[in-house]
Amino acid sequence: MSIRLRDRFGYGFARYVAAILMTCGVALMFGCSEKVLELRWEWPAGRQPSQTLEVRVDKVKADGGGLFGIRNSPSMADGFPNPMILEGELLGVPSGQPSVRVHLRYPAHDLPAVAVGDRLGLAVLDGNVCIGASKLAGR
Repeated sequence: MSIRLRDRFGYGFARYVAAILMTCGVALMFGCSEKVLELRWEWPAGRQPSQTLEVRVDKVKADGGGLFGIRNSPSMADGFPNPMILEGELLGVPSGQPSVRVHLRYPAHDLPAVAVGDRLGLAVLDGNVCIGASKLAGR
C-alpha cells in the first residue's frame, strides 16, 4: 500500500515545494550578476604590487573576531589588532560586465578614517593579496 505525497499532504504541500524551488531558481539566475573579490591583507615586506584597484567604499565595520575574538589573535596567521571589514564596489569595470564587489579585512591603524563613499586605491599582488591601501584625493 503506497501513499502518494498528494494524498498524504494535499495539493498545498506540492504548491509550497514548487514555490520554494522556483524562488531558488530565480535567485540563482539573477544572483550571478555580481562577482565577489575576497582580498587578504598582508604587509608589503618590500614587495611591489602587480596592480592597483580603485574601489568605492559601501560599508566599513569593526570585525568582532568570531567566538571569543579568536581571529584577532596575533598568533593566528591572518590575525592582527583592531581588524576592520571593508566592503565596496570595484570601479572601472566595463559596461555590460557584471559588477564586482570587494571584501577586505584589514588592520584599522593601516587605513584610519575610512568612511562610506570614499574612494580607495588598493595595491594588490597577483591573486587576492592586498599589501596597501590609501584614500584617493579629489574623487
